[in-house]
Amino acid sequence: FSGVTGVQTCALPISVMALICASVLTGCSSGTPKAGTINTQPASDGCAAMDKVYVSALKESSTGKTFSSLPKDASPEVKQASWQAFTVTLNTDYRAKFTKAAAKDKTAQAALGALGTYATLSAQISDGKLSEFANPTQAEADLKIGRTPTPNPTYVQAVNKLADAGATLAKCMPHWPVAF
Repeated sequence: FSGVTGVQTCALPISVMALICASVLTGCSSGTPKAGTINTQPASDGCAAMDKVYVSALKESSTGKTFSSLPKDASPEVKQASWQAFTVTLNTDYRAKFTKAAAKDKTAQAALGALGTYATLSAQISDGKLSEFANPTQAEADLKIGRTPTPNPTYVQAVNKLADAGATLAKCMPHWPVAF
């Protein structure tokens, strides 16, 4: 892994990653950045403080060190597992530091909430706890005959929330990777 903000791949379905990337680049429904832009500055003072916590966690925590030292040719599964472990560390071990950094800054507080959403939903999606299809057995049969399977509405909702959370985090903290 070369650099914190480098573009890498992961084990999430391509459609999920495309949605997350598109939402970050276009600013989702709640953002203001212009299409095609990536945040290079913290969105607020609280976000700047949170970004410092993020960079510190990346350098200090065992999961951050593991994630940031992955070779470029690491498998998508290894990258995803490492990223997932790091987001759990951020949301648990560094939660108090993020909370203090966010203070009374509304933008940073929104990012703090997004961190919890992101860590939880990312784990559920990547671990397969949420099925992409309403009926996985029927989906397999549908795919074999060229028919589009029925999506699981809970999965679709989770993917949309994950994309929004990722966009919120990327807009707040410039070191948060848009995609990894």
